[in-house]
Amino acid sequence: MKKNIKLFYLYRGTADLLLLGPIIVVFILSKGLSFTELTMLNTISAISVVLFEVPTGVIADKIGRKYSIIAGAFFMGVSMLILAYAHSFFILAISEIVFALGMALRSGADTALLYDTLIVLDREEDYRKLEGKTRAIIYYTQAVGSIVASFLFVWNEKLPALLSAVFMFITMGISLFFVEPSISKNNKENEEVSYNKHMIESAKFVWNHKKIMTVIVFSAIFYIFYRGGFFYFQPYMQAVNINVKYFGVIFFVFNIVAAFASKRVDVFINKTKNNTLIILLSFLVISFLCLAFIPYTVGVLFILLQQLARGLYKPVVFKYINKHTESFRRATVLSFHNLIICIPAALMYPLFGLIMDNNNAFDAHKIIGGIGVVTLITMYFYLKNKLGKKNKAKI
Repeated sequence: MKKNIKLFYLYRGTADLLLLGPIIVVFILSKGLSFTELTMLNTISAISVVLFEVPTGVIADKIGRKYSIIAGAFFMGVSMLILAYAHSFFILAISEIVFALGMALRSGADTALLYDTLIVLDREEDYRKLEGKTRAIIYYTQAVGSIVASFLFVWNEKLPALLSAVFMFITMGISLFFVEPSISKNNKENEEVSYNKHMIESAKFVWNHKKIMTVIVFSAIFYIFYRGGFFYFQPYMQAVNINVKYFGVIFFVFNIVAAFASKRVDVFINKTKNNTLIILLSFLVISFLCLAFIPYTVGVLFILLQQLARGLYKPVVFKYINKHTESFRRATVLSFHNLIICIPAALMYPLFGLIMDNNNAFDAHKIIGGIGVVTLITMYFYLKNKLGKKNKAKI
């Protein structure tokens, strides 16, 4: 069972090694799409996640986390192959749907496999630290991949997508060697509990667990600004006259900062105490406002605030959800989390696109920053009411 821990480091090194990050906006726009159409593709992806997420979470709980992870990597690889050669909105939409299926099969299943492995090894308290360390590996490998991506793109625009597909198929090979934790295998003994019943009972569990729901609501709000901010990185860099071939170097720095933050999640939580969540959101809002009023190359440095939040976000949120969820429904509950955060994001993506299509990069950040200030104040009082001293929830 200890082998799972070592393999998980290797798995995290390839599973998210998608080289398109630094150039994805430029890549999609080069196919003749508008910014609004680009964000519509992300809406299609988010809606697909909503449709796939919980059923695939049940599959992970019922059939096994390992097989769900393997299938997820396969579909993500196929989607990258489609993306490389797509030249229409329709084909790009198919790529997004296949990618969403792969992500849904993998999301929650890998986290659940790690957490259940630690339970079997009586190392449950190590989860937050291991989650942070393994996510740091994601960002380190993405950092190296970022430098490669922009140069590959300049050479041949298809290469980043094709190489990403190769890494997804390597992830499949690594996942074959995972051992299903015995606590996960026990889930299969409850075959008399139908898929539908398992799904409904897990939904009730999430809905009735007030503190888990509070964290999920926060996560949904955070995710809107987190993903929306990503769409604006490349337009901002173009607006301050940074050549696309340097995007990879800049994203290298972004990923190093995210990795640095992820490895120090325990320190961050201990320092911020009961304000951890609101401080994460404030990093995003402050970044938007700074980018809005600094129309110079140096403004790129303020995107680093978003990278700090990116590195800390999942270890903080997933630790809390895992801590309060039984093993037999863990992957399904994590899938409900992903489903719930995708619904508002799907609705908001086109708004981010319309704002960018009708404004320059700086004015777009002013609008999003203004919305962010109002949201931040609202979330402060919401979290204080739900997770304050009277309802203290130790993250």
